[in-house]
Amino acid sequence: MNKYHDFLPDNNLEKKYFGEIASQLASDIKIVAKNFGDPMPEVSGEKIIFMNADEQYRIPEEVNDPSVKLIFKQYCKEEQHEKLKPLPLGPSKDFKYIANSFNDRIYDVTFIGQVAHNRVGFFSEMYKFLSDHTINSFFGLYQGFNKGLDMDSYSKVLSNTKVAICPHGTARPETFRFFEAMSANCVVVCAQQPDNWIYRNAPYIALDSGVNTDRSYDIVKALLSDPVKLKLLSDKSKEYYDNNLTASPVAQYINNELRSI
Repeated sequence: MNKYHDFLPDNNLEKKYFGEIASQLASDIKIVAKNFGDPMPEVSGEKIIFMNADEQYRIPEEVNDPSVKLIFKQYCKEEQHEKLKPLPLGPSKDFKYIANSFNDRIYDVTFIGQVAHNRVGFFSEMYKFLSDHTINSFFGLYQGFNKGLDMDSYSKVLSNTKVAICPHGTARPETFRFFEAMSANCVVVCAQQPDNWIYRNAPYIALDSGVNTDRSYDIVKALLSDPVKLKLLSDKSKEYYDNNLTASPVAQYINNELRSI
């Protein structure tokens, strides 16, 4: 019997990650993968939901369905509802880390992403990076979500990056880039992330909060001046990602939550 029911669009960025998690669950309970706000598919019996596509941290109406035991939702606050549990964004489906020695990487710092009003603070810092010829930086800016480099090129750049800047997402501080950078052994400098199990102990370096405040240049400059610390942080990123955010540990987390009910 097929326990995993995938109702995500074919181009959905989480499709691969959700499927990998589902394949490692020990429970026989049915799993429905769907976007927030889409009609609930007709899947009989008790079930759990993997849910995405809601950056507003809303409570889905499916919490009122007695057949839905738990909803593992991206963009979720802890203790928001007894049926809601946070689920990592994970890397986008076509991202592929290309194993690469940290010390041999070409780029000291990179950012590839869309232009957004809440990234003004970071964009004002870019001139400092570009003016500093001791720092080898790569910045790729574009208009619209997921409309920049093709994924192969993006993967190659991030796999060749020492420090990945992951500024505030267009709506919320969470971003796919955070997970892709950690999986690629990068040191992550990003906006302060939500206080939940996904980020609470993650070894990232937080930028100043607010649209017009940012110290990314000073932070990165200090990191690059201490290669031993930089390499240690890189190792911690990869270790944290492998032990907490890949499909296997996330499946174990879900198994534990299911046992609790």
